[in-house]
Amino acid sequence: RVRKLDEEMCPEVPAPALGHVLTALWDVLAQRGPTAAALRWFEWTMLTAAGSSPVIDACVRCGQASAARPALIFSVRAGGVMCATCAATERGSGTLAISTDAVSYLSRVISAASVHDAASLDAFVAKADRVMARDAMTGMVEALVGHRLRALEFLYQLA
Repeated sequence: RVRKLDEEMCPEVPAPALGHVLTALWDVLAQRGPTAAALRWFEWTMLTAAGSSPVIDACVRCGQASAARPALIFSVRAGGVMCATCAATERGSGTLAISTDAVSYLSRVISAASVHDAASLDAFVAKADRVMARDAMTGMVEALVGHRLRALEFLYQLA
């Protein structure tokens, strides 16, 4: 199942290059149990390896710092966070509201040195913000591979 997940998310990246990422995730799941932050770290790492990590520190269109704008939208099609002004012209599926706290959470997750460090971040974030972050990252993963990943669905049920 792990190999299949690796192949689905990053078919152009040799499997051994990402094997350590999957092994680290499974180690965390075995040691600590499932955590949303560990899954977000894993998704971000895989998206980055595939060259598709979303922009979260600024509006993907105008470049305005995301922390400076209280109302944010996450656009899968545009590839990241959009301010309300730019999002007004964004249409279609894959567009969802995301709070500045959810963006801050993602920022802390991706700044973690390892999946082990990321796994402890959930305790400091409201569940609603973790759900917004999950929905944004799930959208990016699905856009990359073109369908829902059954292996990730299993992991999402855990955390």
